Amino acid sequence: MPSARPGAPPAEGKGFWIRAGAYLIDMVAFNALYLFTSAIVFFVYGVLQVLAGLDLPFYGEAAGGLDYVVPGVLLVLYFAVFEWLFGATLGKLLLRLRVIRAGGARCTLGAALIRSALRYFDGLFFGLLAYITMKPPLQQRMGDKPAKTVVVDAKDPAIREPRDGGWFVVALLLYLVSNVAGALVLVGAWSAGP
Repeated sequence: MPSARPGAPPAEGKGFWIRAGAYLIDMVAFNALYLFTSAIVFFVYGVLQVLAGLDLPFYGEAAGGLDYVVPGVLLVLYFAVFEWLFGATLGKLLLRLRVIRAGGARCTLGAALIRSALRYFDGLFFGLLAYITMKPPLQQRMGDKPAKTVVVDAKDPAIREPRDGGWFVVALLLYLVSNVAGALVLVGAWSAGP
């Protein structure tokens, strides 16, 4: 793997357990953001319906299984948006990890989407597939290999394009907008009924 700067050592990937810790933090963050934005959207919808003198028709299940699809898509977007714009999700930020391309460049949107979508396969059998596939020195899981990404320490000299905290805020805002859009899709589907 090429070095990020002349004379800089190649990146060394972080291992399974610290990344599993970051993932657990991310799952808490994802669920909190999802529930928070959904509650706000449903509350505002309910208030508007009552003010307009309309019934609140909730059928409990979204047509076409959207109540499963929307959270799945939002989970993929959670990881992809933060890793693309900032190089780290909240879990990785707290555990001082960053996602970079194998040559040290920042993670692209395409690479972030590949990593995020393949996380479902890496998570099979409680992460056993990820654990088995991660080998030193890069410690790449199944999602990292086709995306050509490596998870490294936040201070790794292989990082060519470090991102400041402003990018984390941009990622958070973009992700919250996608969460609101997802909640609106569910409101429409649940209101329409089966």
